[in-house]
Amino acid sequence: MGDVLNISHVDKMYLIAENRDQNEFELIKIDEETINKLERFLNQYQVKVTTKHGWISNDETERFELYFEYNDQEIRRYTIEREIVVSDRAYEVVNAPINYQRIVEFEKELNLINDQERE
Repeated sequence: MGDVLNISHVDKMYLIAENRDQNEFELIKIDEETINKLERFLNQYQVKVTTKHGWISNDETERFELYFEYNDQEIRRYTIEREIVVSDRAYEVVNAPINYQRIVEFEKELNLINDQERE
């Protein structure tokens, strides 16, 4: 999945898992260790492009969103559920389900990093 998300070129990011009521947020600069950790996690999952048109959520309780700003300043949003990754295309997660609890833990780690940078 890391290749599909082009994660090795991410400069800033924001992850929304449990805190879905946020309307405003700021992309945060990500250090190499953190991005490598996320990349290792996401690379556990293989994805393939689906031929389905449109996308209907099957499990909103385990959905999260990733916002990436790449090195070239392009910003992309990915919506990810247990078995699907959606951006400008829909990808099926071949070896689903994605470990949502790990994503929630990662979100907390990112928020901690962000809070420390603000101090």
